[in-house]
Amino acid sequence: MQKGLPEASKRALTQQLKEMVDDGLIQKKDFHQFPKKVEYSLTSLGLYLSPVFKEMRNYGEKF
Repeated sequence: MQKGLPEASKRALTQQLKEMVDDGLIQKKDFHQFPKKVEYSLTSLGLYLSPVFKEMRNYGEKF
């Protein structure tokens, strides 16, 4: 994700991901290995709301 958002700091990205986990939009899987590896995926709530997020993005791109 960080490669796709080079302008985002690692700290900001980590905070946003944590908030989305806390809100139930995504889930985090920690592989407990070295180097550290984690995987994020959408929850059923995140999948349900994805059309809403897409429309919000489309609206924001107009302005």
